Amino acid sequence: MVLFVALKSLSNLKEFNRKKFVPGIRNELTSDDQKRTMSSKEAYENGADFIVVGGPITQADNFKETILNYI
Repeated sequence: MVLFVALKSLSNLKEFNRKKFVPGIRNELTSDDQKRTMSSKEAYENGADFIVVGGPITQADNFKETILNYI
């Protein structure tokens, strides 16, 4: 079983024994439609097992470089 976890709930579920997918990951400030964001580092520090990154990668000029910035 996996969970898609809201950013504000992530730290409360750190000990929950399920894989946690966290959307809304942004390593840089953006002015896009994403309201609640967290950096990939913050997400992993707060217990994320997987991060979901959309726009910053799909809209990047250099996909490979952008992806490497998130891992």
